Amino acid sequence: MVLRMSIRIAIVVLLSVLLGACLYWPGGSDPAGSRIKAEMEPVVSAARAYRAKYGAYPTSLDRLVPEFTASLPSRVALQYNAAEGSIGFIYSPSLWRGSVARCRTAIEKIEWVCSDYKL
Repeated sequence: MVLRMSIRIAIVVLLSVLLGACLYWPGGSDPAGSRIKAEMEPVVSAARAYRAKYGAYPTSLDRLVPEFTASLPSRVALQYNAAEGSIGFIYSPSLWRGSVARCRTAIEKIEWVCSDYKL
């Protein structure tokens, strides 16, 4: 009986610690943000390949499909600026915290910069 209670307490403490840690992930560092950044890297590479072939970034990311990439991620709001040479996305973090996260990178050098915005 005491062993069962100790196990239950240990599980509750562990879950509390794990869930509490989720609240402090900066935008883009949570599991959802990491997964989306990985899904976006082929799109960034496709935009780079488009520029190498045509001399300029596409006017729209849709122009990358299907020649340079099979599809664009559909679960996030994509942000694209051809003149600036940047691609970004907005998403809801893994654990809803009353915020959304916005991540952007330059097409020529993938270095994601992410920030949180309170709703």
